[in-house]
Amino acid sequence: MAWYYQTSPHDMHDWDSAQTPVLFDATINGRPRKLVSTAARNGYFFTLDRVTGQPVATERYGKYTNWVKGEDEKGQPRRDPAKDPSIGGSIVSPPAGGTINWQPPAYNPDTGLFYITEHNAFSIFYLTDPDPRGSMGLGGKEEVRVGQRGSFLTAIDPKTGKIAWRRDYGGLNGGGAAAGC
Repeated sequence: MAWYYQTSPHDMHDWDSAQTPVLFDATINGRPRKLVSTAARNGYFFTLDRVTGQPVATERYGKYTNWVKGEDEKGQPRRDPAKDPSIGGSIVSPPAGGTINWQPPAYNPDTGLFYITEHNAFSIFYLTDPDPRGSMGLGGKEEVRVGQRGSFLTAIDPKTGKIAWRRDYGGLNGGGAAAGC
């Protein structure tokens, strides 16, 4: 293995990164680079040098994503333990279904933008088994969805991770099955 990268280190909410990564070439700081980008279920966007694994961009794209304390030296989000499932419940965005889930992204080399479907919602995560042996592998928790906060077609500059624009999906923002991830 030449390198690896975790988009959700010590994941406590089932935000596995099953989203489609996009490979592309771009020039950054005057240097041609072979890159890979992904918008993860956890509400964060990542671009890495696909040869070295060096982070190029790590940015929050979920409007209400609230589980991160900061980033480590690898550009990986550092979870806020206060957002882990708790006996009293922790309000977290995004829910386990993610800010994006199965919807594939797209990259347009003409615009230089990465396009995703973005769903913003909240859940309360309860710890139902305080014995760490019972909560290993994401067992021992319960999730209750508590709010939908908008669905968008979102364009991201993969070189910086910054959002270029968002377009509201309109009818999906009222909730319901179509708005869920």
